[in-house]
Amino acid sequence: MTVIKILETETPATQIEVINPRSGATVRIRPEEVSQDRLDALAQFMDDAIREELHMELAPCSPYEFFRAYVEKVGEEEAGKIWFS
Repeated sequence: MTVIKILETETPATQIEVINPRSGATVRIRPEEVSQDRLDALAQFMDDAIREELHMELAPCSPYEFFRAYVEKVGEEEAGKIWFS
């Protein structure tokens, strides 16, 4: 008898979570909320070295994928300061 084991794989998160610096609440950000225009506006508040490092690693990618990677790199609290700036 042959037994086949199917491994579950993780799927990419459909939302990003950040911390609202004013309320301390966790806020979920959906992919459609991270437009190129919004990301361009947020770029000025991002750490330059981290932003450039991610750009070199990920480009081309969607604005959502880029911001998700940024959140993973800097953490939900720091990313929240940027998102709500």
